Amino acid sequence: MRKLFPILIFLLIIRLSFSANFSSSYPISNDVTSAPSFSESYDISSNIVSPPYDTETYTVSSQISGVPSFSESYDTSVNITTLKFSNTTSFNVTANVYQPFNFSVNVVEDRVSLQPSICKDIHIEVRTTSPQNVSTVYLYAYDLPENVSITFDPQAGIPDFDSVGTLCAGDVIPYGTYIVTISGVSGNISANDTFELELTTIVFDFSIDVSPVNLTLVQNTTGNYNVYVNLVEGTPQEVTLSLQNYPSGLTYYFSPDKVVPSGQSTLTVNATVPIGYYEMYVVGTWDGIARSKKIGLNVVERIPLNFNLRIVPDKQTIYKPGSTQYTIYVDYISGTREPVYLSVSGLPSGVTYNFSQSSVIPSGSSLLTIEASGEAEDGNYTFTVCGSSSESTVCDTAELEIKTLIIPLQFLFEDPYIIIAIILGVIAGYVGRYSTPISIGIFSTAFVIYSFYNYDILCLLILSIAFIIVYTLNKLIFK
Repeated sequence: MRKLFPILIFLLIIRLSFSANFSSSYPISNDVTSAPSFSESYDISSNIVSPPYDTETYTVSSQISGVPSFSESYDTSVNITTLKFSNTTSFNVTANVYQPFNFSVNVVEDRVSLQPSICKDIHIEVRTTSPQNVSTVYLYAYDLPENVSITFDPQAGIPDFDSVGTLCAGDVIPYGTYIVTISGVSGNISANDTFELELTTIVFDFSIDVSPVNLTLVQNTTGNYNVYVNLVEGTPQEVTLSLQNYPSGLTYYFSPDKVVPSGQSTLTVNATVPIGYYEMYVVGTWDGIARSKKIGLNVVERIPLNFNLRIVPDKQTIYKPGSTQYTIYVDYISGTREPVYLSVSGLPSGVTYNFSQSSVIPSGSSLLTIEASGEAEDGNYTFTVCGSSSESTVCDTAELEIKTLIIPLQFLFEDPYIIIAIILGVIAGYVGRYSTPISIGIFSTAFVIYSFYNYDILCLLILSIAFIIVYTLNKLIFK
């Protein structure tokens, strides 16, 4: 029994020692910057002095070193494969390590041509080549020539992303060809690409003018600007027109949208926007050359139009078949200006009419022509002319007398010029009694005078007939 006692004590110590926890942290010193995984053997100290009854697995936290700026903590599996009766045991540690973040930069354009005072865009693609631990990439440009600048939109982003670089040249630039570098930087990682930049002289230039510069429109109505594309120098090229900085909700179109200078286009806008004043830009572009003109749009609330309508003169006479004219005046009083549409009523059968303008924006006028056919009844008539806006109608009346020309001499004597022609014809016929050339001279002089001051062909014809008739009669009478 005394011999068995030391053995029992020894077994009890072994049992108590095995119940201790096995958990610790050990550094891995291998450089793993380019390896996705690795496996090594390490020796660790332990108070386990006897093998366990079964093979067990323990987990320890290890700090991976040797990867600058990308150090992370990982869980590793510790597989105890051999336990000896000593203070040291051997085990395997396996750690999976991700590759560090990396990316590429690509400039789509290989070559860009730029002229003075011109801007052009280049397109940059930023893509990941290792998608782990992705971080923000910032874009920069190097080796730009003097008086040439670039802006990026966006300047930075998390790959994958695209950016637009806008190159702008000053008025004076050093002509030639340059290699420009576009660089992406994230921490201590960078990627580059290059393109060729050619600075040349201007081969074509133009300017933009707009009339009116400021346009006032009632809300939800349509209006027009006249756009002029003027040649400044060089060979004319086709310029594409666009509208920029316009308010949300505004609709527009150019007709045409491409113009070869010097040329003109019409910009039509529909003011479907809130009431207010808006500044916009008409822009013309060609091969990176952009020229613009600032315009204004004042959108106002509709106020009912107040206007007056007048017919001048208030009475005219027609010898049928024939015609006469009245002037219709539409006078502005107050409110929002808009077209006033004209109409006529009250004319008898056989009488027609037309307006030189069927609608007038106050203040304005239109010429009304009334024509009576041979079937129109003689008499005095009162007719009405009305002007109608979107919210009101204003009318005025005038008189029309229709007559039949029964006795031509009666018609002739109603015109003072015809009376003078008859008197001169009498004088010419009387003088013709003594000298026919003198009388013909009087006739010719009077005819020239009437021709100079009166451009009515019908009147000249009547005067000529009056001269000839009276002259002939007087020659017979005074003979």
